[in-house]
Amino acid sequence: IMELKLIRDRRRAGIEATKRRCICKRLRRHIDAGRIRQFAGQGIPKARIARDLGISRMTVCRAMKH
Repeated sequence: IMELKLIRDRRRAGIEATKRRCICKRLRRHIDAGRIRQFAGQGIPKARIARDLGISRMTVCRAMKH
């Protein structure tokens, strides 16, 4: 039980230090869904759109779905 408390404290201290340095756990890139749909409307394959925009093919699929 004492060991779990130490682990929890170290983890919490690490998270706080990360917040102070302004480093996010997940770096979310703003994706322009309109631009993706525009490329898709021109007949460009999803894989090429993803490669050109530097995102995953799944992200392209999600953007086109919504």
